[in-house]
Amino acid sequence: MHTVLFGGLFNPVHLGHIALAEASLKEFNLDRVIFIPSNNPPHKLLKNSYNTHRYNMLKIAIKSKKYFEVSKYELNKKYISYTCDTINYFKKKIKEDKIYFLIGSDWLSEIHTWKLGVKLFDLCTFIIGVRHGFDCKILSDDIKNKVLFLKSKIPDISSSFIRQQIKDGKNVNNLVPEGVYEYIIKHKLYRADEIS
Repeated sequence: MHTVLFGGLFNPVHLGHIALAEASLKEFNLDRVIFIPSNNPPHKLLKNSYNTHRYNMLKIAIKSKKYFEVSKYELNKKYISYTCDTINYFKKKIKEDKIYFLIGSDWLSEIHTWKLGVKLFDLCTFIIGVRHGFDCKILSDDIKNKVLFLKSKIPDISSSFIRQQIKDGKNVNNLVPEGVYEYIIKHKLYRADEIS
């Protein structure tokens, strides 16, 4: 099996996330994607973690996708979640699988601030979803040789934009997977006094 780990806040999950995951399977002929919602990411302080809601929205988003799963590994941790620890956990848990880690190109500019920094690329193969405006020339040849770049065009959607739209009273049903917007409305998420 070839397994892709896809970590992130997914706050909320949107169609760009799903397109990124599907493209990684298709382009590199891989078997499954495990979505791993973060609990305590070191780079982003959450005023309201919405842990249960983020997990539930992911479950709704992937319910018809047989090659997608959601893991509570990071949500169940009581301390900061580091990507290197998550990769090592899954390498031990599913040691018969070849592990990949999926991130958007916007994170590459911050990779040096992550625990282990560029040494993360020695732990497994990273798949990079290229966002509009990203130029891979900024990367050293050493890093370029350790990662795979997706060629598929991914919808340019951000969770922060979706949250702002909801605060402004806009309908975001066309930006999120089926059932997710209904869940957001039902549970009154991302209102004007919530996180931005």
